[in-house]
Amino acid sequence: MRLNSRPLHFLLDRGRRTLLLSLLPLSVTFGCLGMRVGGSQDDDSSMGGAKADPRPDVEPGSCNGWKVSYCDAVKTCQSSQAAERCKATVGYVRCLDDAPVGRCAKEIDKTVASEKCALPEDCHPGDIADRRQAVAACRDLYQAACEWGFFCGFYLSEDSCRVQFEFQQTCSEALAVLPDAEKCLRAYQTLGCFEPLPAECPGIFFE
Repeated sequence: MRLNSRPLHFLLDRGRRTLLLSLLPLSVTFGCLGMRVGGSQDDDSSMGGAKADPRPDVEPGSCNGWKVSYCDAVKTCQSSQAAERCKATVGYVRCLDDAPVGRCAKEIDKTVASEKCALPEDCHPGDIADRRQAVAACRDLYQAACEWGFFCGFYLSEDSCRVQFEFQQTCSEALAVLPDAEKCLRAYQTLGCFEPLPAECPGIFFE
């Protein structure tokens, strides 16, 4: 047996698309997690990710203000269900310090009002996100999964395991890390070779 899927609990950057199409990549984060819109960017989990608070009075020009505008646009241009997926993933994005979140929020709102449903060119999560913590967490998770897979004889080496994971999904595409990633990482530290995969790691399965 071998692992043939990746242990991802991350929001992934799939490139620039019109808003009408942009929610497709959000479904690959393997799990629907609640987001609270608002709050502080510093309110993050230990593996990185800015949680939010359901207050409508988010600070103008803030990271959370951009998140609200982005997911509201998803609701208008797609569906309420797509907006919930947006909140459950984009809600954990940490914004770059110099990201144009204020301008982007305004431009997104204008786009929705005009019913064009096309995001401004540099206002996608891939443009706004500070990827550092997400990329590091992704690599830690790959490392844990590959140590386990090598120990159990599912891979010839840890390096070959990591190469396969990176081929399927490179960590550099991670934009945000979701809470279950930390649970998954801990689970691999005690997982027996022939035990069922952790419930926290639905992105991994045996073939």
